[in-house]
Amino acid sequence: MSAAVLPDWRGRGAEGGGGTAFHEIRTRSFVFARIEMAPGATLKVHAHAEEQLFYMLEGSLTYWVGEEPHMLRAGDVLMVPSGIAHRGEADAATGAVFLEVKEIL
Repeated sequence: MSAAVLPDWRGRGAEGGGGTAFHEIRTRSFVFARIEMAPGATLKVHAHAEEQLFYMLEGSLTYWVGEEPHMLRAGDVLMVPSGIAHRGEADAATGAVFLEVKEIL
């Protein structure tokens, strides 16, 4: 497989509801996404078969992995293990912008 320049992902987004926008690019092996959450927006409880990595770009976010809360700010990285329920809430004043990477199983 050779290297490839992927298209600009602006305009490839989807509104997740509740003030959350997802912009993602999928390859055969990975999902790479930029997630933008408005102030106070939430991500409902869910789980995935694959591990996920989050890298905070802007704002702050409380992310619960299982029942354990994690306060994330710009520059922080969080790994969510496979199969563990998780949810998030953006700071009411700043909102949150972060990158997500996960392998496609």
